[in-house]
Amino acid sequence: DDGKSLSLAQPQETTDRIHGDRELLTQMFANLVENALRHCPSGTTIKLSAARQGERVVAGVADNGPGIPAGEREKVFQRLYRLDHSRST
Repeated sequence: DDGKSLSLAQPQETTDRIHGDRELLTQMFANLVENALRHCPSGTTIKLSAARQGERVVAGVADNGPGIPAGEREKVFQRLYRLDHSRST
């Protein structure tokens, strides 16, 4: 046990759907959760959430780990971009 946990937050009962390619959406969420698990220190909680905001359903993956430095945030959307490995736990 590495002391990491997952939490699911769904503030309201909803039957809303996220429209898109099922395989790509699944891969996206799997990558986000895997990265959070890999790079967060022991004791971190990873929170998965989904909530309606107007006409949209907003899904999220968040954790209470060290986060991505402000100067790197835009770069993480570049294909195959990786942060400095010295940040890894």
